[in-house]
Amino acid sequence: MHKWLCTVKTCYASIVTDAHKTSIVNNIGEHTHESNSEVKIERQILRENCKRQAADGSSTQPIKIIRKELMDSLQNMKDDNCCMLLEENFVHVSTVKSLVCITNKENLQFMMNCSELFADGTFQYALKHFYQLYTIHCYKNGFYAPVVYFFLPNKTKETYQNMWLFLVDLCMKLTLKKLEVTQFRLDFEIGAHEAIRDIFPDAKLMRCRFHLGQAWWRKIQQEQVLRIAYMNESDQLGTWLKSFFALAYLPFTEIEDGFLELMATCPNEKYGHIFSDYVLKTYIEPECPFPPEMWAQEPNTNPRTTGGPESFHKTYDGQFYSAHPPIHVLIQILTETQMQTRSIIQSVNNGRVKKMAKKDLNRIQNTIKDYDEYKIHKNVIHYLKVIGYRCQGFQI
Repeated sequence: MHKWLCTVKTCYASIVTDAHKTSIVNNIGEHTHESNSEVKIERQILRENCKRQAADGSSTQPIKIIRKELMDSLQNMKDDNCCMLLEENFVHVSTVKSLVCITNKENLQFMMNCSELFADGTFQYALKHFYQLYTIHCYKNGFYAPVVYFFLPNKTKETYQNMWLFLVDLCMKLTLKKLEVTQFRLDFEIGAHEAIRDIFPDAKLMRCRFHLGQAWWRKIQQEQVLRIAYMNESDQLGTWLKSFFALAYLPFTEIEDGFLELMATCPNEKYGHIFSDYVLKTYIEPECPFPPEMWAQEPNTNPRTTGGPESFHKTYDGQFYSAHPPIHVLIQILTETQMQTRSIIQSVNNGRVKKMAKKDLNRIQNTIKDYDEYKIHKNVIHYLKVIGYRCQGFQI
């Protein structure tokens, strides 16, 4: 026979089981506290399963054991109300590839009718034991709508490939249509780019101006002289650095000429070349990782930034008080977000068009006006200086 004590130290209730630990022989005392919640019990079961697997197979990495149990736990939650939305499955699990996808048929149908997708990840508040939450947005009639969420274990090319293949299969399963995308807008993550090239070879890849500005600003921050000059509005080197950020507002065929013009006017070659060499090798010269056709385009009213996804992630992160929130809490937040997405989809389907904020519209119109003047006078340095001041790195 075996005696079992209550897990609450201040409670003296206990039970007695037979030698095989399969049936209760006797109950001793009464519990002096509320019963554990179902969530806490599930968490304890998950923890014990992980411990058992770790003891049975010491050669397996702990994180892999934890992820496998977590995926199995999510798979078993399929019939739970927390994984359903309007009587439709909202959580889709790939136990083989360690992916968790959150979406539904309505979202996928809306996505199938959008030719351009925006994708971006957030790393601060992902599901526990996962590396990031990767969100796919659609843009239509002025609305950004988050339609698919993926929890990913890392950010390798293979993981992104598995993610897109899973989504393609899911679209076919739920909508009976093949997912075809003509254009993607992403940040500057090489693994994500290469995966899309493999899965959607005919799609056009465009990089986000916001992330371009972030990358260049981070490079400037690495060198104290450049950083101080950039922050000083009256510094010639700072003005020259800001002009680089306007290159993204030239046609990609004119980037090389614009770059050479900037190089000819460098006020401090010793430090200026630190930044210009980085831009040349990474974004301009042949065989560079991110050639101009991926990030440069004359100004227009079409979105050239993943600002919508960035704004979503900022709002999403603001709803949590600690990193790696529990499964139930996180799914509840995304379920609430889905209600807003559903409202956006209905608005678009009803023909509503969202007007651009007046401040943003004025900025774009002024930029287009400056570009039109540049086409007439062909003074590229003046154009880059004006646009660079308006769209400098940390505000691009």
